[in-house]
Amino acid sequence: MRTSAVLKCVVLAFACLFWACFGEGTFPAAWGDAVAVERDVVPSDEDVSGKAVEKEATSVGVVIDAAFGKDTSPILSNSPNGESEDGGGVADKAVTETPLEGENTGKVGMVVASSAASEQSSDVEGKASGAAGDKQAVVAVSASEGSNNGEEPTFGDTESPPVKDSLPSFNRTMYNVNDKIYYYGLKPAYKGYNFIIPEKARISVRNFFTNLKMPVRFFNCLFQAKFANAGIEMSRFLVNSTIGLAGFFDPAKSQFNMEMHDADFGQTLAKYKVSSGTYINWPIIGPSTVRDTVGYVGDLALNPTTWVSFFFLTPIESIGRGAYETVNDVSIDKGATYESITVGAVDPYVALQDAYVQNRNKKIKE
Repeated sequence: MRTSAVLKCVVLAFACLFWACFGEGTFPAAWGDAVAVERDVVPSDEDVSGKAVEKEATSVGVVIDAAFGKDTSPILSNSPNGESEDGGGVADKAVTETPLEGENTGKVGMVVASSAASEQSSDVEGKASGAAGDKQAVVAVSASEGSNNGEEPTFGDTESPPVKDSLPSFNRTMYNVNDKIYYYGLKPAYKGYNFIIPEKARISVRNFFTNLKMPVRFFNCLFQAKFANAGIEMSRFLVNSTIGLAGFFDPAKSQFNMEMHDADFGQTLAKYKVSSGTYINWPIIGPSTVRDTVGYVGDLALNPTTWVSFFFLTPIESIGRGAYETVNDVSIDKGATYESITVGAVDPYVALQDAYVQNRNKKIKE
């Protein structure tokens, strides 16, 4: 009995040894370790998933380090202590090359690790592309900001007047003289005149003198080959001289929509390419140029009031007539226009010169 029992034990021991060496199970980690290996023991799901997660994490770490240019050889190699040699890797412990239990389980683990590595690699590339895009955006914004050279855009700035000022001392002196005449003579006169004469009456007086000056506008429209405008001026004169009671009213505009066309001999000379010449500020007359001064003389020759003053009025009466017309015109709107240009300007002389030149250029282009 004892012999048969011993034989059974020996046979059982050899069978266990044979099974351990050539069976489907895994052999203990080291021959010298006293590790009890039970028969028919299969790794649990937790062990398999743990190894898969560990391999996945290591694969992700390798991809990230490779993306940022780090050396991945310490992670892929096994050190004697099971740790990375540089100590600065993503995983604290190196990955053992022990395969997962079973062929199918190993394939699943490899697929999971490969998918995770691909996704992480895509994320890394996406972040890198996003960073590059942000950097390009910043560069573009900086370039657009630098295109203005740090200067704020300006709007409504007027260019320097395209006219020569060859007599600045004389012109500034005459400007000061005219400015004193306006504030100490003309302004008090039209203020008192406004107090006595209502505005409608003053407008009627202006209409009367404007109607008398029709030949100036009519002939200059002809000189400039604006024949339609010349016809309108003649029609206005006929209507206002009759229905408008000698021109004191303007039914040609209010009833027949015929606008006045302000043409003078200075504009005519400009149409024929005559240079403006230097800027001149005449006493009493005010801002002008050489061309407009010649044009002013031509307009005087075409103005019927000049002929009336020359043939029918004394010099004092002629001066009185001109002074009254000037006070009446300034009382309606010209006084406010002059002050709006000069008051508050850094250099009133330059402001008045610039306003005059721009107004003349506008009328020439019309």
